[in-house]
Order: sequence, then C-alpha cells, then structure tokens
Amino acid sequence: MDVVLVNDGYIQTYEIYKEKYRNRGDNPETVYSKTEEEIQKEYDAYVEREQDRQKRMNIKGLVSSISAALIAGAFWIYHWRKVQKEKDE
Repeated sequence: MDVVLVNDGYIQTYEIYKEKYRNRGDNPETVYSKTEEEIQKEYDAYVEREQDRQKRMNIKGLVSSISAALIAGAFWIYHWRKVQKEKDE
C-alpha cells in the first residue's frame, strides 16, 4: 500500500543537514566549510537518494507481503483439500 501512497519516511531537514559542515571554534560567527550552494546541491542529492531508497524499501515490503500470502494460501488450500478428502472417506 505504501507504493501507492508514497511514504517518504524521515528525511533530515536542511538546517540539520547543514550543521555537519559548520566549523566549530572560538569564532562567534557561523562559518561553514562549504558554500551555501554546495551544501544545497548535496542536500538535494541526499533527499533524492533517500526518496529512492524509501521507494525501493516499499516495493520490497510489498513483494515480501505478496509472496508470504501466496505461500500461506497454497499451504492452506493443500491442507483444506486434504481434510475434505479425509472427511469424504
């Protein structure tokens, strides 16, 4: 169902992502090791990767659920028919 209803999961905000480039030190000004444009470009790539990863995980979960239902259904049908045969005898 998540494949149809897209669930992006958790994606870090830009402000939190940007903090990893902040230089720590005695300087009271906030200085970053990369420019704002570079950080924004990397953040956009990060968001795209996370959305792709979440989509793959949703598809994997759907396939897993369908295969479990098919296998369980096959076992149920087999045993149901076996019980019906024993009941008829």
